Amino acid sequence: MAIYLDSAIPDEARQAMRLRFVRGITTNPKLLAKVKRPPGEVLRELCHICPGTVFYQLTAATISERFAEAERILLLNDELQREDDEALNTWQRDLSEGKTPPLKQLGRVGLKIPATTENMALVADFSARQVKVALTAMFSLAQAYVACEAGAPYLLPYVNRTTRLRGDGFAFVRELVRVCQAVDRGTEVLAASVKSPQEAVQTLLAGAHHVSMPLSVLLAMGHDPLSDQAVAEFAQAASSA
Repeated sequence: MAIYLDSAIPDEARQAMRLRFVRGITTNPKLLAKVKRPPGEVLRELCHICPGTVFYQLTAATISERFAEAERILLLNDELQREDDEALNTWQRDLSEGKTPPLKQLGRVGLKIPATTENMALVADFSARQVKVALTAMFSLAQAYVACEAGAPYLLPYVNRTTRLRGDGFAFVRELVRVCQAVDRGTEVLAASVKSPQEAVQTLLAGAHHVSMPLSVLLAMGHDPLSDQAVAEFAQAASSA
């Protein structure tokens, strides 16, 4: 179970990581466009901020071009691994000299692959290589079924958008979980398009294994007006004691 930040803005990623309960980041082409920098450059920075998986969505026009796009993006993981190895060597050297610096782990890039029949070959290829793959832009259980058979580690439904377009995003999440259980290949549901703390909790209760949400929702998760009222009352009592 993990909570993800749904953003590509590095400053938002830093805020999210300081919360200490966020484990990864999901991006998409619209979110990356807001940053107005080359995607590879943004992904590298996000991986330096977040020690978990940072998902990038393929956008090329043809399947061969999407394969090449994925290979190009995944080269970043090799570079990050080399940086991790160098950091480990430095940490071990400092440790032998009596220093105890923290060892910072870098994140890795995963792939969001849009749900089409032809893209299932990409899902199968990259999943077999142990790449974190999430099937995205999916709206049917049939898409989920074949993605599970192709070995996808994650299904990424749009909860709020499905509710708006199809009527009940939570029911869709419940059915996706049942598909994952029926196929039984270890696929998990990483739900996105979550617009409020209440929607996040209902998505969890519907069976989602992981939930991704924007920074505004993450920041609102730990607050409640009644909690604020109680804290204010305690503070007033303490000051008058």
